[in-house]
Amino acid sequence: MADSRENWTSRSGFIIAAVGSAVGLGNIWRFPYVAYENGGGAFLIPYLLALITAGLPLLFLDYATGHRARNSPPKAYRALFKGGETLGWWQVCVCIIIGLYYASVLTWAGSYVYFSIGQAWGSDPESFFFNTYLQTSKASGFDLNFVSHLFWPIVGIWALTLIILYGGVKKGVELSNKIFMPLL
Repeated sequence: MADSRENWTSRSGFIIAAVGSAVGLGNIWRFPYVAYENGGGAFLIPYLLALITAGLPLLFLDYATGHRARNSPPKAYRALFKGGETLGWWQVCVCIIIGLYYASVLTWAGSYVYFSIGQAWGSDPESFFFNTYLQTSKASGFDLNFVSHLFWPIVGIWALTLIILYGGVKKGVELSNKIFMPLL
């Protein structure tokens, strides 16, 4: 039986996808704030040390495992060692959780682009975000109340994600990375 799995059409397509998944929104969006709050330049020393000693080796190990097995994470880790399939499913679950989180962040960002047209937040953007947009307050903490005006934008992000994944590696992921990554 021939292997009908898709491959990347170009090295640059893979590199863009790899950089996008490794960097993520957190390093662009939140890292400068965290660095500032934790000592500025002094924060970079333990961060870079952790990146070099743990982050990069684990990243290369993950890429090497995927390259060798050419399979889903559960099957790839099952081939490595007995009981490894659980680790692969853990990786899949983490990716799903991150995808759900990013859908919310993209919804917020898209809404703020819309709100910026008329500067709907006025003189207090933080109050607008928590009280008006999320319909909560910082004092109330975390709750699971349904916010109806966020529902359809999040569904739209999920639908776009499913369309991209349905397109596969070449016409979905690789093409969308070439379009969206430069927009970051």
